[in-house]
Amino acid sequence: MNLPAYAQTEGAALTKFLGNAKWRDDVKMGGSQSQMGRRVLNRYMQQLRDLSYITVQDREMDIRSDKSNLLLYFMVLASRHSLGQKFWRQATQIAPSGQRLLGLQNEE
Repeated sequence: MNLPAYAQTEGAALTKFLGNAKWRDDVKMGGSQSQMGRRVLNRYMQQLRDLSYITVQDREMDIRSDKSNLLLYFMVLASRHSLGQKFWRQATQIAPSGQRLLGLQNEE
């Protein structure tokens, strides 16, 4: 999630992963780490949609460090089957403590 520092280096791994270097434009726009990360994530999710993946952007999970609550990465679902959405929505309704959250428990 240290995109500005990563952008100053070659950044070949992220460029290779995304298939292009357009993520650098997202970083150049500035903002917080979270804002830059979300722009890169949005770009990636759009690329997946272009490949006919069904994505659940509205339910990505922010993975944060325990001690400092620092954003480490986003976890998302990319599936070509609608059942993936159902599983993801059910899984994201359970807090790390095991407590079920209000909302989509009864969704079919």
